[in-house]
Amino acid sequence: MKRLRYKKPLEVSLTGMIASSMDGGHIDNCISIFEHMKAHCVPNIGTINTMLKVYSRSDLFSEAKELFEDIKGVDHSGTTIIPDGYTYSSMLEVSARALQWEYFEYVYKEMSFSGYQLDQIKHTPLLVEASRSGKVDLSFLVVFCN
Repeated sequence: MKRLRYKKPLEVSLTGMIASSMDGGHIDNCISIFEHMKAHCVPNIGTINTMLKVYSRSDLFSEAKELFEDIKGVDHSGTTIIPDGYTYSSMLEVSARALQWEYFEYVYKEMSFSGYQLDQIKHTPLLVEASRSGKVDLSFLVVFCN
């Protein structure tokens, strides 16, 4: 916490509690802490990313999608939350896990247009699976990977 003294301590503490609960397999507690957090402060992008991981590990695609859509460009009392590369990568993983290939393609294109690149080494299996599904047009991949 000393190294993060310029950050908001409540957000950092609650995000840490969510991550610890996730590591312990207590998904209901993660969701409960997150809901409590939203009532008392604005979740930061670190919290959003942590919750996307929680939803991914719990096969809660619709919750992850709702959170992802809700945060984009929303101004919360002076704090604008902007998805980062990790946010997009997490949402791609959630989409792939749920076999939601159309949404996978949508997130990938949005990620590319936002200036983020997919870690080709880490996410190659996702791209292969998306291609195999036959429902995702990855022809745009050539344009963004060069």
